[in-house]
Amino acid sequence: MNTFKISLLLVCIFISGCKQETSTIELPSHLEDLDNLRVFQSGAKPSAGINIIREQEFGDTDDVMISYPGSVEVDDSGRVYISDLPQGRAAIYVFHPDGSHLTTIGGYGEGPGEFRSISSTAIRQNQFIVYDGPLSRISYFSVGDSESGDSDPYSMSHMIIMNPDSWKSIEGLEDAFLFSRHFFVSGKGSVLTSFKSITAEDDHLRFYYIDSEGEVEPDQVLKLEQEEQRVTFSSGEMTGGLILPTSREGVLAMSGDDSIYSASTENFLIKIHSPDGQYQRAFYHPYEKTSLIKSELVRSYEGHPGRNAVRDADLPETWPALNSMLIDDENRLWISTIVDDDEIYEWWVLENSGELISKFNWPRDEAIEEIKNGYLYTRETEEETGLQQIVRYRIEFK
Repeated sequence: MNTFKISLLLVCIFISGCKQETSTIELPSHLEDLDNLRVFQSGAKPSAGINIIREQEFGDTDDVMISYPGSVEVDDSGRVYISDLPQGRAAIYVFHPDGSHLTTIGGYGEGPGEFRSISSTAIRQNQFIVYDGPLSRISYFSVGDSESGDSDPYSMSHMIIMNPDSWKSIEGLEDAFLFSRHFFVSGKGSVLTSFKSITAEDDHLRFYYIDSEGEVEPDQVLKLEQEEQRVTFSSGEMTGGLILPTSREGVLAMSGDDSIYSASTENFLIKIHSPDGQYQRAFYHPYEKTSLIKSELVRSYEGHPGRNAVRDADLPETWPALNSMLIDDENRLWISTIVDDDEIYEWWVLENSGELISKFNWPRDEAIEEIKNGYLYTRETEEETGLQQIVRYRIEFK
């Protein structure tokens, strides 16, 4: 990788004139001309420790049985919303903060308030929003207060039908499909989501807003490159493909003030954009990426028909730097990084200006889904039953 060295002298030097603490730092060459970039010192120390204390499980009760927990949302009152994914279920179960079942939203079907599939969910401004991919529609439910005597606190307020023609006519989206892994609702109520081309040659994610009528607004908000590493294989009569975990992906998050944070998992570089996608600033933490040992990756596909294709693939020398990025309700960033130990991620908690607050290790197989109201929510599997549940942990900085 071509890099250049920059020496910074005072306690905080911003590239392009501001000040930031560092010694000699190597930057990726493509950052040389990036304006308003803040570079942090390698080996920066956290300003606080952190305790994460297990408190409450959410899942099967005497009233409900969740086949497979999908998306997880939490409202301002601490109620937890868990979607049930399997075909023929398609419901959202709402739980009190104490883990007891409160109510169920929707169910399998095509009528108002029903779903064929729950592709994505979000909560914003007392609205619970569900995107149903097979039906191409977005349903909005009021997040009421059952304790106050509301007769129907989770009634559907309205729904919008997506019009694929509204994006097929946009340049660059002629052959694209809505990639619902990214689904953010702005303070104005419009939905920011990504579109992905069906052609293998175009690995970009293109982000657009969907308005209240289900129309895709014509102005592209952002474009993120996806460097997917794919292999194809044939085994007997079976032919298939794999996207390898060594891929470099674009990740996105939206804060409470609708600022957009973007990154590539390749480097610890976070860019901050206005709600309409205009670049504003960025920060960079030097990060030593973990070496990729090809034999270990191949071994992880033992018994898989694509194992030989993985063995023959041209792989990078390192793993990506980052795995995922979340923003909590206090606009702090929570970023998981890839380390040598393949059983954990090292999580960094950052101010939205990039200063490091804390670090902690967390098991890779206990995915962190949401951080809100001073709590962290994870997806965990019970060893005895093999069933998944959502677990809430209290966060204490010290």
